[in-house]
Amino acid sequence: MPILGIDNGLDGGLCLLSDIGNLPPIRKAPMPTRKIAGRSKDGVKKEKREVDPMGILEALRWHKGPSDDLLVVIEKPLKGAYNIGINCVISLSISFGIIYGVCVSRGYRVVTVEAKDWQGRMLGKIPKGETKQFALALALKLWRGENWKATTRSTTAHDGVVDACLIAEDARRRRP
Repeated sequence: MPILGIDNGLDGGLCLLSDIGNLPPIRKAPMPTRKIAGRSKDGVKKEKREVDPMGILEALRWHKGPSDDLLVVIEKPLKGAYNIGINCVISLSISFGIIYGVCVSRGYRVVTVEAKDWQGRMLGKIPKGETKQFALALALKLWRGENWKATTRSTTAHDGVVDACLIAEDARRRRP
């Protein structure tokens, strides 16, 4: 059963992995988003981003088999996060709801995982604040030659895509 790993959030990512180990990702992409109308704190009109439900549906179509033959693993919104603002927590929760709702409504099997859990299993004990560097180093080791940049013009790896692939790999390793 293939696994779609999803790093929740507007700058997250998606990664479809085979359930057979050591194969590179089948497909990966940054989180699809769309612009919506919003307002700033002082009431001024402002464009905001949110997860695009149609983009999530498109990613689910990467898997050509039936919906019950794909496991979707979504990173839960941060719980008790002390180092991010309330608006970030709200945004992550809305993103999670959109992703979860689209997947469940289409009949996919969905499980959730907390960041600290998959990171602990995949990365081990690492210095605080160095998660992204260690995650990229592991992804480069697991899937040699894989390009982790979001676009051809990007100069750095896309953290959300890297995390999505490691979320899927964590789920693949924990499968019975």
